Amino acid sequence: MIKSLAVVGCLSFVVSSASADTKSWTALKGKVPAGTAILVGADVNALRGTPSFSKVVDWIKSEDKDTGQMLDMVKSTCGTDLPAMFSDITLALTKEEKGVIVIGFNGMDQTKLLDCANKVLAKVDPKMKLTGKAAGKLTEYSMTGESDKLWGAWLSGDVLAVSTEKDGKGTLDAMLTGQSASGDLGGFLAKANTSAAGWAAFYMNEDGFKGGYGTLTLGPTLKVALRLAGMTAKDGEKGRKEVAQGVKKGLERSKKQPELQKVFKSVKVGGKGEEVTLDASVPEAALPALLPAFDKVF
Repeated sequence: MIKSLAVVGCLSFVVSSASADTKSWTALKGKVPAGTAILVGADVNALRGTPSFSKVVDWIKSEDKDTGQMLDMVKSTCGTDLPAMFSDITLALTKEEKGVIVIGFNGMDQTKLLDCANKVLAKVDPKMKLTGKAAGKLTEYSMTGESDKLWGAWLSGDVLAVSTEKDGKGTLDAMLTGQSASGDLGGFLAKANTSAAGWAAFYMNEDGFKGGYGTLTLGPTLKVALRLAGMTAKDGEKGRKEVAQGVKKGLERSKKQPELQKVFKSVKVGGKGEEVTLDASVPEAALPALLPAFDKVF
């Protein structure tokens, strides 16, 4: 359970607010694949609008030179920043974290995306070329000299779904025949604010917990709210203790990181009966310093 909290928390601290469902979620919400247990949405356009965004990108580039070089190459070759190509992303995953990633693009369709990719590939290796071939409702992508195939499903002119697995044809077929989330997942999804820039809904039905949902709101202070539902009041009490212990451990491990300490000190664990609630906040301006600190501590 603590791992799930950490994943949702990390996602929440790097996105900002929005006011409507994203393109990717709008395209996916009626096609959720059977077996999906985790739904996560992020508004990349909103993220780029935060004052800290450029500093976070600079940090990522400094941490991974290959990523930095790729970002620079895409910009110089295709005339646009790679992050600017994406408007939003939605993930639909199983408990094993396999499933689909649905991407909304800004001013990009299949033709433009292939053109940009091949211009970049030409600089890396002129012999390499990426091609796409229609296969029913899916598109089969292949690279010159490579036997592996990448499958994609264009849900609209600027929304592409890909699988998290190498051969994702079956996963994408399952998405195309999917339906709106129902059952436990549908119940938690109904409580999540999918028009927020950062949101998650998930069900576990194991380890004493049914599932939960989380949402982020933006302002000068980013605020994260996470709600978990235990199977019984006893499970809820146990969960509150586990989360509190996790926060305490975070405080101990971040003693030399004052900005990170402030985040852990802001965490409020609550709830009653089977419910576990977690609320946290962090100044948006502190985000560029928090990410390196979090990376060092954890």
